[in-house]
Amino acid sequence: MHENFSLDDYPDKTDEILVALHPENHPFQYGNMLSLKEIAERTTLSKDQVRYRIDMLVEEAFVIEIDTRDELDRPNDPVEYSLFDESHPELKRIMKTMDVLGNVSETPTRDDLMKLVDHIQNLESELEQLRDDLEADVDGMRDDIERIKDRMVY
Repeated sequence: MHENFSLDDYPDKTDEILVALHPENHPFQYGNMLSLKEIAERTTLSKDQVRYRIDMLVEEAFVIEIDTRDELDRPNDPVEYSLFDESHPELKRIMKTMDVLGNVSETPTRDDLMKLVDHIQNLESELEQLRDDLEADVDGMRDDIERIKDRMVY
């Protein structure tokens, strides 16, 4: 897989396919594999649009293609797809953007920016609460140390 993977090199809405394939979005799916039909059902793309993008992703080894047909070679058994590396940095960015904004837009809107500001404010609040909790824990430890010192016989 290429380390310099970028969605800019792919058609619009390719991110939807990556999100659909990410195991977080289908945790009960055996083997984290989806067919073209299943991917299309989880995106705003048609099956043909998914196939076009998937072919590119497979060629770049970002997605792997798994032939699930058995020895009888039944033609209706689908080929399925899975992410090659779920921890790829670009995919992490896509997943976080989807989590915060609900989409991966090339042109962020005012609403996207407001969601981002809200997310940052929530993180700041959580950080402040953690800081307060830590200070209280440290103060409690100091008190415990003083009590232990008072009990010690020198």
